[in-house]
Amino acid sequence: MNIHKIAQRVFLLALIGISLSCNKGSEEIASEETGYVKGRITDTQGKPLKDVQILIDNTIIYNSYLQSTSDANGNYRIKLTNGAWMAYAIMSKTFNGKTYNLYLDPETDSGFGIEGGIRNFQWKLSGSKRGNLTGTYGGSILLNRAIGSTLFDTENIEFTLTPVGKLIDGSTGEVLVLHEDANYPKLADVPIGRYTVTAVYKSAAGDLPLKLRNQYINSGFESSVQIDFEPSSPDGDNIASIEYREN
Repeated sequence: MNIHKIAQRVFLLALIGISLSCNKGSEEIASEETGYVKGRITDTQGKPLKDVQILIDNTIIYNSYLQSTSDANGNYRIKLTNGAWMAYAIMSKTFNGKTYNLYLDPETDSGFGIEGGIRNFQWKLSGSKRGNLTGTYGGSILLNRAIGSTLFDTENIEFTLTPVGKLIDGSTGEVLVLHEDANYPKLADVPIGRYTVTAVYKSAAGDLPLKLRNQYINSGFESSVQIDFEPSSPDGDNIASIEYREN
């Protein structure tokens, strides 16, 4: 056998070894294992996330839970005891000097018992939370009409949000043109980031630019305002608050 053929065989064996190694890791997560819950945690791009807290909550016994964290490959495996369980994944992320605790989205949001199961989670910037959780993965911007304003048909106000820098996951955001939520005076489910906000009142007479102020820093009224979402505020988690009025 010549040197060229030997090199080819070594290369093929190396590829087979890599493939077997990858398949083994996938099988460990993909196959259910009685008495254990396990899964994989990924970011918004599908890449593994480490050090994410996994909380396995006992739905029968109050304040009784199991917990672990994901490893460098985004995997976790937790031994169960008898009970009825729900799985949650919570990630701590520091962004623009603020620390956010973010729930990740479950691939499967049903409960399980001692039989165990697979529960994978992915980080999502927006969308409705599933399982026993309420609200959205995005933040909310509360909207408050200033005293003396006569803009009562608030559905005709158009807010434009322009990202300042990257979003919380490091991705490039996009300009958002939003209107007040139909059920509550807020801009709902906004991917967490830093934004410059402007607003116009759309009427038959034309567009009327509005003045805005950031209520959480008690700024003055300006033609545009910069906002960050507050991880914890008197109004809730991941909230910003804007007051508006006519010129």
